[in-house]
Amino acid sequence: MKTTGPGEVSIPFGDGEVLVDLRNADVVAVCGIARYPAVDDIEARVAEAIAAPIGVPRLREMARGARRVAIVSDDATRPTPVADILPPILGELRASGVPDDAITIVMANGSHRLMTANEIEQKLGPGVARRFKVVNHDYRAPDLVDFGCTPSGVPIHVNKEIADADFVIGLGSIVPHRYCGWSGGAKIIQPGVCGEETTVATHLMITRDPSVRLGNVENVVRHEMEEVAARAGLRFIVNVILNADCQVVGIVAGHPVAAHRSGVSKALEVCGTRIREKADLVIGRASCRERV
Repeated sequence: MKTTGPGEVSIPFGDGEVLVDLRNADVVAVCGIARYPAVDDIEARVAEAIAAPIGVPRLREMARGARRVAIVSDDATRPTPVADILPPILGELRASGVPDDAITIVMANGSHRLMTANEIEQKLGPGVARRFKVVNHDYRAPDLVDFGCTPSGVPIHVNKEIADADFVIGLGSIVPHRYCGWSGGAKIIQPGVCGEETTVATHLMITRDPSVRLGNVENVVRHEMEEVAARAGLRFIVNVILNADCQVVGIVAGHPVAAHRSGVSKALEVCGTRIREKADLVIGRASCRERV
């Protein structure tokens, strides 16, 4: 969104723009995501992050002795550059003694449709997609594993590959989100690889807590997602922070909660803005290719 003249604002729309006449309005602010520079080498920066993780030991130490490792990737509706993130992670797992045939990559489709083979190759990179076992999560699959309920009563139904793994790694990006404050972290598990009942139950929790809003990470939905992820065995995350052009400007790795909150602090610098007062009308657009 940008100003084009006195009282006029140009808003991207489709492949073009729409001009909005605000000459008779009191414009509180024209806001946007900060123009942070992209990192120079994503793989190198990921390697640095996982070599000094937040809140947990190094990945190669944590995964040592693991017999079945599940790496959970977000799907084609998210802009996370997973193909650039995976090589250092796979290198760490090799260093820990985990063989390739012990690793399964699960596409966290949530309640979206299954990804096509071409979409999976684009997301993971053709070499990785062909070399490793890749599973499409189906939120209505008959073999979801029942983990009981959270203390608040949310039923936990999880993808079988995740339930069978003894070490789970989650990949994703951290952007503002309506239901859980910010995406990333435990969201890769819930709703990423959970069943329909689990996802419906957590989403309905937005009606119980007025603090559930865009940008507020400490809310009942986020905490419930983290409870589900802990039960499902999520042990390590690698999350990226993106600018307005979907370029990586920061990377965090480590504990699913501690590393995520560190990433949220960085993401707030990129996405956050201050306005002098609340507006009667807000006109906006989604950033990158993120779709809720």
